[in-house]
Parts: sequence; structure tokens; C-alpha cells
Amino acid sequence: MSGIVTSAGNPLVRFWAEFLADRQAVVEPVAAGAEGPDSLATLLEPALANRLGTAEDPRLVFDARQPGTFAGLGSEPLERALTLVDETVPVAYGLVDDVHLRGKNLDQDLARDFTFTRCQPAGLDPVSTLIPVTRIGFRLSMTGDETRERLLTMDVLEVGRRILPPGRGLPDGLDPVPLPADDPRLTAFLPAADLLAAVEPSALARAGEEARTFQQTLQHRLSLDLARLEDYYSELLRTLDGTRRRQALTPAERDARRQAIEADFRRQVEDVRSRSALRAGLRPFALLRVLTPAWRVRVTMRIGKHRRPEEFLWTPFERRFEPYHCPACAAFTTRIEGTRDGRLLCPACADRL
Repeated sequence: MSGIVTSAGNPLVRFWAEFLADRQAVVEPVAAGAEGPDSLATLLEPALANRLGTAEDPRLVFDARQPGTFAGLGSEPLERALTLVDETVPVAYGLVDDVHLRGKNLDQDLARDFTFTRCQPAGLDPVSTLIPVTRIGFRLSMTGDETRERLLTMDVLEVGRRILPPGRGLPDGLDPVPLPADDPRLTAFLPAADLLAAVEPSALARAGEEARTFQQTLQHRLSLDLARLEDYYSELLRTLDGTRRRQALTPAERDARRQAIEADFRRQVEDVRSRSALRAGLRPFALLRVLTPAWRVRVTMRIGKHRRPEEFLWTPFERRFEPYHCPACAAFTTRIEGTRDGRLLCPACADRL
């Protein structure tokens, strides 16, 4: 392998690429905004991507608007009443003054994001700032031959309007300090209508998944009910056509009985289908809006005597430096070694050279 392709979104990998390029290594950087072979969006397994909470995973950002309809027997469009303003739903504002939302301390979390061989951060200078995070709740009502309700919640990091993946959002049982209505920091939150416009596609997608699961249950019950009806009315017709019934009834009476049985069968089928039709509705019901500390962190990346400053907003919800895909063993790593021929490898592969 004569060269590498780097992801422009990872400052560590970009620094290595430029460092090696200065030494006439064969390096082929990807244009800004493009995805190379080492892109986490294409290489991470879905479960791993969800666990890491990578910003490049397309399922963790907003997809195109979902139509909200469910194909299949007895389905109906998903009705939604997603009008959301601060005056129409209960809103709780608060301040979380503990940055260690999961019991970790800042140094450990930063060390997790900066564990790099031959590239260590230096000159840490964290500056605290407050960022708005919103938990929005939706009530999904689904009605078929029974009624089910689901409460769907989403945590939104309002910096970038990004939905946080499960396990990396606000912790359960959060008890923020209430903010008075005249607190000037309340203006830091997005207007409720703008927030809803940002999360609506993902809310509809999640509601669609729940409704499709319920619809599969309805369809299974419908198939069993139709099979029972068919068996029952088939037995009635067989009895009608039996020898004794033919002898007791005139042809006109048998035809009238048959038509009555078939008409009753059709009515029963329509009734069962109607009761099994899916009707679903989605509406927001509550907002929890909290201000949580973040840190404006200034670091210096080092490779030998070469240094580069980097400044970014660190939050307890995101990683800044994502794992790198080793081109030799296909493993993901946050520890990178540069080789003489211009490759970036994990330490194990670099030691084998």
C-alpha cells in the first residue's frame, strides 16, 4: 500500500497526513466534505456506531422527511399534530451545574479522547461555558383491535441541532436547578417551533418503527381471525350441501341459505378488517430544557518536535477525535503510528514492520 486516504473531519489524522506529506510521503488527502475509505459513516457496524456516538454516522443526524405511511393490510397514514410552541406544552427550564453527568471527571474524559501514541495533548486550558440541551417527549397513540401508547423521548444538543444517540444523552433522573422566567440565559434556547422542525423527521421515523411493529401484530391477529371465519363458514356451507339438508330443503331455499351465509361471511370479514386497521397519531407533550456546562478546550497536538494547536467545544455528550480505521488489520483505534513509507497504522501493525 503506497499511500493513505484520510478523513478530513478528524484533526488528528489530518495532522498526521500533513506531517508525513512534509517528508515526501505518499499521502492522498480527501477533499473537504468528502468521505474516504476510512470514513466511520461507511465502516462502523451499526451497534458500534451507536455505542460510540459518532457524528459521521448518518443515522445520528437528521434524515430526509419520512412520509409516515405504513404499507400493508389495514394500514392508514400516521396522523401527526406536531404544533409545538412554548405556550402549548409543559416546559421545564433548569441548570445542571455538574459537568460530570455520568460520574466521570473531566480529566478522565479528556484522556479518553486524547489517547494517542506520539501525539499527546499539551497546554490544556479549559474554559467553562453553558450550552443548551433539550429533552423533548412525544406521545404516540396507536389503535387497532386494541389501543397502545408509547412515550418517545429525544435529547437534542442544540449546538448543531444534533440528536444525541441512546446512552449518550441526558441521564435519567436528572434534577436541574430551576431557572427563573426572567433569567437572561433562557434566550440561549432555540425557539420551540425551530426545535420541532429539526427533530420532526427523526420523531416520525421512530414513530414509524413502533407503528410497523404494532401493525405486524395486527396483521398476525387478522390472519388468524380470517382463518377461523373461513373455517366456520366453510363448515356451514358443507352442512348445507350435505345429503340430509338437500333432502329437507328445496333448491330455492338452499340458494337463499347459501346467499345469506356468504353475505354474513362478507360482513364479518369487513368488521374484522375494520377493527384491525391501524390508526396512529403523534404529538409532543413536554419539554425539558437545561443548560449544562461545556468546556472550550485548547490543546496542542505533538508529533516529535512538531506542534499544532487545536481548539474545540468539549461536551459530556460527544467525542472530538473518532477512532481511526487501521488499513492493515481493519481494526478501529485511537492510537496511531506513522511509518517510513507514509502509512498510518495501529501500534500492533506498526510494530510488525
